[in-house]
Amino acid sequence: MLYVPNWDMGGDTLVKKNFLRLTPDKPDQFGFVWSRQLLDSKDFSITWKIRISGDSKERYGNFLALSLTLDRKKSTGPIFGHREDFTGVMVIVDTNPMDRLNGRHFDVGVLTNNGKFDPHIRLNLQGCASGLRYYEGRDDFNILKSSRLRITYSDVSKMFSVAVDSRNTGRWMKCVDVDMSDKGLPPKWPAKAHVGLMASTKELTNNHDVLDLKVYSRTDEAEVNDKGLDDDEDIDDFSILMHHLEHELFDVHSSLQKTLSHLMKEESLAEDRIGQLERKLGKQVLAKIDRQMSVLEERITHTLDNAIENKIGRIENEIGVNFDIGLINQLTTVSTSWRVPFFVLSVAIMVVMYIVKRQLFQLSHTKHY
Repeated sequence: MLYVPNWDMGGDTLVKKNFLRLTPDKPDQFGFVWSRQLLDSKDFSITWKIRISGDSKERYGNFLALSLTLDRKKSTGPIFGHREDFTGVMVIVDTNPMDRLNGRHFDVGVLTNNGKFDPHIRLNLQGCASGLRYYEGRDDFNILKSSRLRITYSDVSKMFSVAVDSRNTGRWMKCVDVDMSDKGLPPKWPAKAHVGLMASTKELTNNHDVLDLKVYSRTDEAEVNDKGLDDDEDIDDFSILMHHLEHELFDVHSSLQKTLSHLMKEESLAEDRIGQLERKLGKQVLAKIDRQMSVLEERITHTLDNAIENKIGRIENEIGVNFDIGLINQLTTVSTSWRVPFFVLSVAIMVVMYIVKRQLFQLSHTKHY
């Protein structure tokens, strides 16, 4: 991995030989670099060469910023990558036309704060409109497409100025002048400031590339050293080719990462869907098995009940017939066995009665004589 000497980098920043990419053209990215050295000058001028581009023709964003602040530790937060209590100045390039404050949108803006916590600090943004973004789907897009900003500050006039060369044609447009005398910044604040570059994407995306950054200690030095198109004319064909290949290969790598990420996401969704289908089918199969088992249990229970009732009926019928036959036999046997004794007893009684009557008769006749 390449590094920029005397600069600290972090987030999604990638250093290439011909450019510094703070964010690739993908969502939820944030990258930054900070100079380890102080600006150490009461006056300064800066030439900042950038390339903001992307695959989307209509939806894109979010921001690219150059920061001149006194405390790098406050460089992570909701205010264009800073906390609400930063001290210094930021130059922000915001390519999202829907990002509006009080109904206004600035493609290039300047924001200052003196260290006081102010959650509404964005409302103090001052700037101008200037088309700085390139659509990479255009036939005429190439790696030489870029934009430039010139930033100057004079400690005497207290004026902070930004000019824009939106298509790197050498035609500069005045963007905004900010009077710093009433901003409450510490005296000689530039001497204590660090230079930082940062960019962010959210749902809307861009490639945010820094191609060059020149910082001078005099207000007019950037303009004096500005060669306009000569910067690109000095680049030989081989360097242009290498820059182009580096840009294209980075885009191919980024595209492959997007495709791989999409495939992994689709695979995960497919696995979840398969799992849901398996659970649904499992529930359906179990429900069907339960229904079939219930029907089978009812059939078995019904069959067993019928079989048991038939068997019991047969047993009851057999027991009843046998009982009836036995009773008749018993009664027949009993009726035959008591007839003879009864006859004998009857004869005996008749004999006894005859004898008794005879004796009584004889006794009565004896008295008469």
